[in-house]
Amino acid sequence: MIYIEVTRKESMQKIRYYFEKYKLIIVITIIVMVIISFFILLIKDKYNTVEEEIVTDIEKNDTINLIKVEIKGLVKNPGVYEISENSRVIDVINKAGGLLEDASTQNLNLSKKIVDEDVIIVNSKEMEESNLNDYVNSNTNTSINTQNKNVSDGLISINNATIEELETLPQVGEKKAIAIIEYRNQNGPFKSLDEIMNVSGIGDKIYSKIKDYIKL
Repeated sequence: MIYIEVTRKESMQKIRYYFEKYKLIIVITIIVMVIISFFILLIKDKYNTVEEEIVTDIEKNDTINLIKVEIKGLVKNPGVYEISENSRVIDVINKAGGLLEDASTQNLNLSKKIVDEDVIIVNSKEMEESNLNDYVNSNTNTSINTQNKNVSDGLISINNATIEELETLPQVGEKKAIAIIEYRNQNGPFKSLDEIMNVSGIGDKIYSKIKDYIKL
């Protein structure tokens, strides 16, 4: 019993000795660990806050920046779709399940950005060839009689001009001229000059080059 008591006393004395000797180091180590833990918690909290803000912004954008467009013709699932406002014609086609076998995109600008209430029509190859022949034949017969009326003031009437007259506009060839006529036949006369940008193949760049040469 005496031996055990002596051993305990010696152990306690050793502990006290080492504690006194390394007390400063122990205290500094504890303080450093507390500081490091504090910064880790602070950084983690900031990271979680930023992550929550990013998720919130994405959810807001997904909610706010959606528009509705209609796609008709030779796609697997024609109809009205809700899609991001930054989408292109090709994105709407893909959302509708893709093109059918006989579909033609010859007169579609697949990279064109869509706007709310756009209508995209995918025709068949046969229909586009038939329309091309019909437009060429019908407008060849009437182009001479209407030319003076449509360009009397030096401007091309996008509501009345023939294919040949539309082709005189910068960067407007036969395909784009036909697309303009198809659009006004399907949607009625243009209500404003910039509405021509709804025509497949005519975007901001082409509009900026032809706007000074056209009228309603």
